[in-house]
Amino acid sequence: NGQRNCEQKMEIKKIKTELKNHPKDKFHKKMETLPARVKMVNIDGLSRTSDKLVMVKVQQLFDVQSFQEIIQTSKEVHKNLKSLGCFKKVNMTVDIMPEGDTAYKVNI
Repeated sequence: NGQRNCEQKMEIKKIKTELKNHPKDKFHKKMETLPARVKMVNIDGLSRTSDKLVMVKVQQLFDVQSFQEIIQTSKEVHKNLKSLGCFKKVNMTVDIMPEGDTAYKVNI
């Protein structure tokens, strides 16, 4: 039991050392748990394409719960919008909204 505790402490120490040596990993870990919600999606340049069609493609952005999910879901939405073939180009940005630390808007 004493040896097992010692092994566990050594493993914890090893993990802490790895985290210190890889600050980006620490940052990404924090982003995974950072609460975030998409409150608004602004779509510019939509003229001939059906609003309903585009809303179906972006709807999943409103279901995210962390900043990491915003990034991952934005990538999926970007790919889905490009695959429609009705846009010359698709640019996306994510901005924080003035009403709080966890509220974001996505501009397309």
